[in-house]
Amino acid sequence: MNSLEKYNTWTMVRKPDRNKKVIDVKWIYKKKSDGEYKARLVTAFQNGKVLSEVYLKQPVGYEDGTDNVYKLNKALYDLKRKSKSMV
Repeated sequence: MNSLEKYNTWTMVRKPDRNKKVIDVKWIYKKKSDGEYKARLVTAFQNGKVLSEVYLKQPVGYEDGTDNVYKLNKALYDLKRKSKSMV
């Protein structure tokens, strides 16, 4: 999460109007060979096209108690490739 914020991956904004879709996200954990865990935030694309703005729900464990969402400034891992294939 610190890395996503450090590199200005997204900006917290007010929830957009109803014609903009907000994508749910979840954490995936993988155990590394040294016993440490690596966390990756992934998005769920289901029958949708990403043509311009992408909005994400606040990740579990990082909710601030508001309806605010994250607007992507940069693609998450593999998001750009997946979104292009859906156009």
